[in-house]
Amino acid sequence: MAYLIAFVLLADSVGRVGVKKVLTMTTRGDEPGPTVAAAAVIILAGAVTAAALGMEPIFGAFIAGTGLRLGVINTTTYTIVVLVALVTSTMAPPVLRHAMSRITQTDEELVRKIDHDTWDGDERVQRAA
Repeated sequence: MAYLIAFVLLADSVGRVGVKKVLTMTTRGDEPGPTVAAAAVIILAGAVTAAALGMEPIFGAFIAGTGLRLGVINTTTYTIVVLVALVTSTMAPPVLRHAMSRITQTDEELVRKIDHDTWDGDERVQRAA
């Protein structure tokens, strides 16, 4: 939770200013190409950050909200996008758990699971014997 709060504060303080400066610089010319490219890079950077933090549904809802405000999508499409984000996020863990329960685990996978379950947060460097 602390990571999320720190991310929101950083995005609000530094990100907003940085995006505004980049978009201001790219709109100085007569051609729309640089502005579109900058907007695409900003959106992709946001998507990567959202994926790294495990917040893909929130990012999808954000993009849908932006599309709704710009008039690119209507209210029905916005509702569908938000519901799909919520349903798939809620549905994925139990479906994956069920699907993986039918797969036979190898000894190597069982060792990996034991290592994962007993991991205390410290990186361990394995040395060759």
